[in-house]
Amino acid sequence: MSIIGVTGQICSGKTTASKVLEKKGALRIDVDKVGHDVLKKAVVKQKLLKVFGENIFEKRKVDRSKLAEMVFSDKTKMQSLCKIVHPIMKKEVIAKIKKSRRKNIVVDAALLIEMGLDKYMDKILVITVKKSVQTARAKKRKIKEVDLKKRMKFQLPLKAFLEVADVVIANNNCSKTFTKHILDNIRNLRYII
Repeated sequence: MSIIGVTGQICSGKTTASKVLEKKGALRIDVDKVGHDVLKKAVVKQKLLKVFGENIFEKRKVDRSKLAEMVFSDKTKMQSLCKIVHPIMKKEVIAKIKKSRRKNIVVDAALLIEMGLDKYMDKILVITVKKSVQTARAKKRKIKEVDLKKRMKFQLPLKAFLEVADVVIANNNCSKTFTKHILDNIRNLRYII
């Protein structure tokens, strides 16, 4: 079994990269989706209510946009959120890896390093992107520039990603070129064919 972590900053193309490997037969674990599912758990909602109050809830569900607005404005609140959800998310990702019978697993995670998931990866693919391209992609995803800047303040600097990288691919060109670079590096990623 080969476990490949795909990481990078916001709007770099992590999901696109992980989906390329998924199309080649890998199990893709979307850590953002795992996080969304964790927010539905009763035990998590109770802890969030205690720490953040009822303002982040809409019809007994966590309103992720309200929660995001709160935590991306306050480092202490972000740390509190991470302490609540990251251990559960990490446990669930590891369980999915252990349960899999696939030869290749791709873990798509912006917070791969922060969550300590990098220690479980055989190889780490870091996707980089120019600021101008990143901003344009954020705009396409309807992320306001002010919100992008807030989120970037909470992300690790590029240097931290590069320190754990086995393979680095820049995603500044067209999707065909990007896909080709990923496929060209499949052996470097210990992808089992």
